Formats: sequence, structure tokens, C-alpha cells
Amino acid sequence: MRISGGEFRNRRLLSPRGLATRPTAEKVRQALFNILGERTPGARFLDLFAGSGAVGLEALSRGARSAVFVESSREALNALRANIRALGAEEKASVLPLDWLSALKRLETRGELFDLIFADPPYRLAAATAPGNPLSRLFPCAILKPSGLLILESFARDPEREDVNLRLLRRADYGQTALSFFVLA
Repeated sequence: MRISGGEFRNRRLLSPRGLATRPTAEKVRQALFNILGERTPGARFLDLFAGSGAVGLEALSRGARSAVFVESSREALNALRANIRALGAEEKASVLPLDWLSALKRLETRGELFDLIFADPPYRLAAATAPGNPLSRLFPCAILKPSGLLILESFARDPEREDVNLRLLRRADYGQTALSFFVLA
């Protein structure tokens, strides 16, 4: 696994062992940042369910001002921290070693706002956000800037998401992976 563009292009990343972490494929990351384009430079980026941190580190490589990584798995945290150190990104990166709900509550309490929020939850959790269980119950809109984007990575066969607080702007499928882009309604 490697960074696909920007300052850290072609730098290799460690990935946690085992099947507990599902890294975002390089082609999906490339597509994501091609879609985001000029939204990335200068952005505050939140990488939920960060795993190795590949997506947030890609954002930093492409000019994001800062990135917050949320991860609770010890093995993934070890890989994430090693990747941040190896890229020399400690000044722009912060790690919250918490479960995602606790981390979101802490960020909301602090009044933190993000331009871009990327969430790659375990597919079983993403499936729980099907119609009738809106995304905003899982990802509080209070931490998303009014002009911000929430990007959800999910299984391509999952149904379209609907939410009273978030409006689906775009969905792109890449094999078995879907990227859904939401703005505040």
C-alpha cells in the first residue's frame, strides 16, 4: 500500500495484519481525491475508522491543512502512528485512540469543525444506516462545516442513503466499493 499523489507520492505505508482492517484500495483513494480536487488543499480532514491512516495521509500529502485520525484497534493504531512518523506528518496529524462514538462526542464538545469527513466503517455498521436509520444519527452534523462534505465508503450493494440532515450529492461505485458524498441539507 502506498500514497498515490502529492508530497508523499509513492511512499509505502504499513498496514495492520489480519482481516479486522479493510484498507481503502489505492484506485478508490485516487478516485476520491480526483473527485475532491481543489477541496483538499487547506482543508481540515477527519478520517473516521482510520485503520492505517491511508486516506487521511493521502489528504495531507495533497495539501490538507490538518488531519484527525480516529481509530480504536491497537494493531491499527500501531501502524497508523508508524505511518505518520515515517512521513514526518506529526505536526499536521493528531490521533484519537477512541471508539468512533466517543471520538465524535469529544470533537463535538470541543467545537471542532471539518471541511472533509471520510468515514470507512465496518460494512456491517454502514449497513445499519439503511433507510429508517439516518446517517446523521451515526455522524453528527455539528462537526461538519456548512460547506463541508461527508464521504462514506460502503459496500456497493448497499442501498442509497437518505437523511433529513444530509443530502446525497454524488455516489460513485468502484467494483464492490461505493463512495457516497453528502452535504448538509
